[in-house]
Order: sequence, then C-alpha cells, then structure tokens
Amino acid sequence: MNILYLSPHFPPNFYLFPAKLVERGARVLGITDQHVSQLRLDLQMSLWDHIQVSDLHSTQEVHAAVENFQRDHGTIHRVESHLETWLELEADIRKKYKIFGLKEGLEALRRKSLMKDFFSEAGVTTAPFRILEDYDSALEFVAEVGYPIIIKPDTGIGAQDTHKIRNLEELQFFLERRKPYPYIMEAFVTGEIVTFDGLTNSNGDIVFFTSHEYSLDARKIASEARDFYYYNYREIPEKLEKAGTRCLEVMQVREKFFHLEFFRTADGNLVGIEINLRPPGGMTTDMMNYAHDMDVYDLWAGVVTGQIDSYELERKFHCAHVSRRKRYDYKYSHEQILDMLGDRLSLYSELPAIYAEVMGEFAYLVRYETLDEVREVASLIHQAPDNV
Repeated sequence: MNILYLSPHFPPNFYLFPAKLVERGARVLGITDQHVSQLRLDLQMSLWDHIQVSDLHSTQEVHAAVENFQRDHGTIHRVESHLETWLELEADIRKKYKIFGLKEGLEALRRKSLMKDFFSEAGVTTAPFRILEDYDSALEFVAEVGYPIIIKPDTGIGAQDTHKIRNLEELQFFLERRKPYPYIMEAFVTGEIVTFDGLTNSNGDIVFFTSHEYSLDARKIASEARDFYYYNYREIPEKLEKAGTRCLEVMQVREKFFHLEFFRTADGNLVGIEINLRPPGGMTTDMMNYAHDMDVYDLWAGVVTGQIDSYELERKFHCAHVSRRKRYDYKYSHEQILDMLGDRLSLYSELPAIYAEVMGEFAYLVRYETLDEVREVASLIHQAPDNV
C-alpha cells in the first residue's frame, strides 16, 4: 500500500504517523520542502521515498512529484498531511489521481462562515455573524448584536488575527489596519471552550472520540500572552457527545481525524465555533496517548491500512498540557517542578517557535485521576514568585 504524506516533518511529533504506517506494512512516500538530510533520522528511516519541492504551495511541483512516485512505485492509495493548510492540496491530488478520500466541499470546511451550515443542519446553535465588507457593514452588525463583537479571518487557523472589539474606537483602529483577506464578524459569546475530537473509519463510523476543555480561550491566550492549561475529560458530557456525533453524520467524514470546537454557556448549552478535519493542534495527540494508554498514531495507521475498524477506549486519566513562557518568572524552577511532579509528569517539551505565541515555549504534560489534582498542579506550575 503506497501512502503519500505531505509535510511529514511538521509538526515535529507527527513523524510518528509515517513510522506507524511502516510498522503496519505500508510504504510512505513523502513530499517536503526540506532536503532529506534535514529530516530527523526517525523520519528518514520511515520514508520509502522522498521528494523535495521548493514550496508545497507550488501545485505544479507537487503534481510532478506525485507523477514521479507513481512512475517509480505504482498506484498511490491514500494522501494525508493532518494539516489544515494542505487540505485543498490533498483533495486536489485525490481528485486528479482518483485516490480514495475527501475531494469536494473543501471551501465549506475551511471558511468559518460556511461551517455554520453544518452546525445548523446538525441542530447546533451558532453565534450570529456577518461577513465584514466595509465600515458601514460593521456598524450595521454592531447595531444588530451590540458590543463586544469578534472579528477574525474567515479562513484563519486557530486564533490568528482574532480581535475582540469593545467599542467604536477599537473598531476603527482594526479597520484601518485590517489585512487584505475576508473577515467574519460574530456576536460575542461567553462560555468555556470544549472540543469533540477523534477519528473516523472509511465508512464514516467513529473509531474513538474524546473531549478537551481549555482554561482560557485561544484569543485571550494569544493576545494577552497568558499562561493556560487544557485537559481531556474522563466522562464525556452527553450533550457534547450527541452534538459532535450529529455534526460528523452531517459532514460524512471518512477516514479522517476531527476536531470540533464549541462554547459551553453558563446554562449548559453548546454554541458551535468551528470544524477541523485534522487532529487537535500542539501535543494533543500525545496527550491522547497518555490519557488512555493508547497509541493514536498506530490507531490511525491501522484504520488507513484497513487493519482496524473500531477501538474500545478506556478513559483512565485526565492528561493536561500546562504551559510556561520565557517572559515570566515563576516561584518554582523547572528542576523543582520536575521533583514535585515525579512520575505524574508524562512529558516535558520545549515547543517549536511557531507555537509560542499561543501555547508558550514550554509544555508539561501531566496525568491524574481527578480534575482537582490537575487544577492544583497547574496552579503550582504557574505560581508567581512571592514578591510579585
């Protein structure tokens, strides 16, 4: 089985997806913008063949690489990247070379304004919205919903370029500096961010699912450079499971990871935020492994190669990602934290620079049986010096 993997070198922990494919008997053909010598050795050893292009955005170069692979290795059976950036490229390759998987409807899965149709069809409420056209359209929207409003790129990733607008002065300030791409305006929603994450098989059935909650919303973390933590649930709220499952049925997601985001309001209702057909970002795949004593990289490889169709998940622990930032002083040093955590620390990592704005430079992955323990250790890791 030949599997084309786009950008297998990023994020860094995703090298495990190709590695597990190889263990499952597949041949992995990689396309990157890196020379093979720049790839980590584990990844080099996992790639049956590799072609470097000057830029993965160059469709012509990528198609030429695909044709070289087909000439040298025969039929390509799957295409994957696990990155939102390359969803359209994946679909383009599948369509041109008649490969199984998502080929159509990508615009609706990339534009936040169109995602709302999926939520609506699934019976999930979304915030009132409008596409930002000009100053007058912004004022009309504010007149309808009032301040504050949220303005963000219609096709943005995560919380990039997302703004909370509280008054006319802030609106004018934003409009004078807006970038030349479409934005969406939304009524502000107060609530906790919760997710519905997992993997489907080739029939669209859910193989496994989990859920995470964030201590702060991503916009506030990024704009205010805040410390934060997030963790998985051991018991998935019934409303969240039903809403997430209905959304997947509507979208007919096949053989793909999914990452759905919701606000949970004070009255317990869910408001759909966005839909992503990829694993959750950062080190969340590793968190899944530590929380459930599973191997999500191998599970995906088993699904893709047709060796796994279902999976019985045991929700053993809460695994939390607890951040730290270079700019802050903390009461306890890194060495003291390591001593305090002991075997409760599953992994410590310095994060790639591209993650730093939102997630901080350092991550502690810890696991406990109770949420009280998670919150206590997060407070400990974030505690400021006594003289501050």
